[in-house]
Amino acid sequence: MPGAARQLAQRQVQDANQFFEQAPVAISLLRGPRHVVEFLNETNATLLGSTREKLLGQPILEALPVLQGQGFDLVLQRVLAGETMVLKDVPVTLERAHRGQPNLGYYHVTYQPWRAADAAIMGIIAVAVEVTAQVLTRQQLERFNQELEAHALERTHQAQVAHAGAERQRTRLIQLIMDAPAAICVLAGPDFVYELANPRYQALFGGRIQVGRPLLHSVPEFAGHPVWHGLQEVYRTGRTNHKEEALVPVARPGDGVVEERYFDYTEQARYDELGQIDGVLVFAYEVTEQVLARQQVQRLNHALTAANAELCAANKQLTRTNIDLDNFIYTASHDLRAPITNIEGLLQMLEKNLASARRSDELVATVLSHMHRSVARFKRTIGHLTDVT
Repeated sequence: MPGAARQLAQRQVQDANQFFEQAPVAISLLRGPRHVVEFLNETNATLLGSTREKLLGQPILEALPVLQGQGFDLVLQRVLAGETMVLKDVPVTLERAHRGQPNLGYYHVTYQPWRAADAAIMGIIAVAVEVTAQVLTRQQLERFNQELEAHALERTHQAQVAHAGAERQRTRLIQLIMDAPAAICVLAGPDFVYELANPRYQALFGGRIQVGRPLLHSVPEFAGHPVWHGLQEVYRTGRTNHKEEALVPVARPGDGVVEERYFDYTEQARYDELGQIDGVLVFAYEVTEQVLARQQVQRLNHALTAANAELCAANKQLTRTNIDLDNFIYTASHDLRAPITNIEGLLQMLEKNLASARRSDELVATVLSHMHRSVARFKRTIGHLTDVT
């Protein structure tokens, strides 16, 4: 049983390591109060603008001094105290320009305590996803939408110039939407007719979005879903609706089977020249892989904790067995020593009291020789048992 438990634990550890290495998100394990990097996958090393060789075995805040002063020391202290922290759109400055990446980036980061088999916290598990492109796109979209709203409130004596300016803004906004790495659409009126859908949005729905037709005509699975209710609320009140890691039903291209997928999305009101709501802008980013990866990490962490506990119990049982065996050997060797010594003494007395004629008898001599060898073998066996203890 102890051997089987150990093999099971080793297989689970190997499976966990393979998953961590292949995960599409950045994963690291930080041990102790100095946050020494015990493990990080290649995705994490690339995200940090460094290499695994430079970071493994080093305190993370010393190996990457650029992180100091950005608040991570306080966050890591809270996690070591037992608190799980989920941070969204966190701005982080790193030294990555030499890799052709911007130094300032935005990240979704989850920190949770790394616990031993006895539930004691021995470090931190960190899972991160870079969302710089999505944050910058959303910020640009918000800025451009604010510009459009401000322009809608303007009254100018030069209507033609104002109209031309609005057209330029509209062209810029449309170009931004079409080139954005996130899924974006523009819905017009209370029926939410598709006015525009960029390529990323079309790809989410297998190209079935029909511009000029109502949303529910192209995406009937949204009927009665919070996505639909959110659009109605935004159109009615003007309040922006933002959701993170929301489950959204999406029909699979080809067979039409509806799948539940995870999205971060924002529904924001659009205003006309009179300041009246005339539509809704939707910004969405699929995070299914990140959510499933984080859930898998959590499941594996629980499995590893259980395996460690089982292995610990097996080791304790093996220790108890060894102690029992040592006690048995010690007792047996000492209990056998006295009888063998007595037999040896009796044999010597027997030889001494036998007449010399009887001792020279071939049969008697043979029996005495066998008895001496048997006593010697017993004494060697007892000596070996004593050596084992």
